[in-house]
Amino acid sequence: MLEVLYVVGGLAVLLSGVLAFVFSLGQRSVAYQLRLTLRDTTGNLLTQQRVQVWHRGSTPLEFQTDENGQLQVIQSESFGASILGPRRPNVFTVGLAFPDLSTLYYQFPVKRSGTVTYRAFNTYYDSADASWVGDFDATQCVRSQITYTNGVLQPAVAPTSGNVQRWQATAELQHIGQEQNIHQYALDLSVQMSGVEILGVT
Repeated sequence: MLEVLYVVGGLAVLLSGVLAFVFSLGQRSVAYQLRLTLRDTTGNLLTQQRVQVWHRGSTPLEFQTDENGQLQVIQSESFGASILGPRRPNVFTVGLAFPDLSTLYYQFPVKRSGTVTYRAFNTYYDSADASWVGDFDATQCVRSQITYTNGVLQPAVAPTSGNVQRWQATAELQHIGQEQNIHQYALDLSVQMSGVEILGVT
């Protein structure tokens, strides 16, 4: 009887170890080719336009659209995943700034193909939403406060420039393969100017 208990106990320990391994979270990453197309309010391509690609806490990298108003750059996104998945992050967060068009820094969180709402910030180095100006779509501000799980309310702040350049953004996200165990994606993001929202100056 004691031997049976030892065997059962050993199997239980082994099973718990296997389950812990399967469901343990680790850091994984995917690579994606960002293909940006930039247009003005009338739909004309914005050629030779300065574009900054940024991530929170990192100095923005500056590029320029080509004669077709396009920019292509390879990016990566890290996320937590177990051995069973998921194979991709829930959101591909694309940080863009357009120095000649707006003083703000914009984040376009792409979950899937379709219309994209976006976030606006006064700075790129903010890690606690202290410079968050709000969430927007092509026509208006869609969120101006955040209530965190601990009940803390985070209101949006006014843009230092006094206004927000609005964008009409659409995305097409495709999985295009796998290379050296890293999933590869193509993210086509079309961003068109769609007016200005006046929010006041702090």
